[in-house]
Amino acid sequence: MTMRQSKNFLLLLGRLIIGIIFVYAGFTKLTEPAENFRAILGEYSILPKMLIPWIALFIPWAEFLGGVFLVAGYLTRAAALFLTGLNLSLVVFLALSFGFGTSPADCGCFGTGGIHLSPHQMLMVDLMNGIIGICLIRASRHPFAVENLFEERSSCPKTDSD
Repeated sequence: MTMRQSKNFLLLLGRLIIGIIFVYAGFTKLTEPAENFRAILGEYSILPKMLIPWIALFIPWAEFLGGVFLVAGYLTRAAALFLTGLNLSLVVFLALSFGFGTSPADCGCFGTGGIHLSPHQMLMVDLMNGIIGICLIRASRHPFAVENLFEERSSCPKTDSD
């Protein structure tokens, strides 16, 4: 395997890992009653109570759609930038909850019926996702991405009949 093939494989793997994590996290929260995620956010006791319903509405959709875009490879750098920003905001959120001593036993990142991780475990996952996300943002081209189909069509050389 050449160096380029290895790089392409790692970019694809990173894109799929982060994308699937976010698709799953968003999907599990979207398929549960919204009150479940609101209650989890309230347990952290960091966010203003009036913002919790809006955040509980926005985050699952943002995770799900951002993950779908990343897995598909559509607007890949933008999706990676968005999800990495979201990821790093979650790192700050978890770090603040540790500092204030308000972190619950289950982070709630995958809903109430999904995977159960402690906030400390999720912090490690978020840090790793952040590192992978930065690599995805820095890549100029992503292998097996839907966006490559559009790029190749638009850059086709003109023929004499054009």
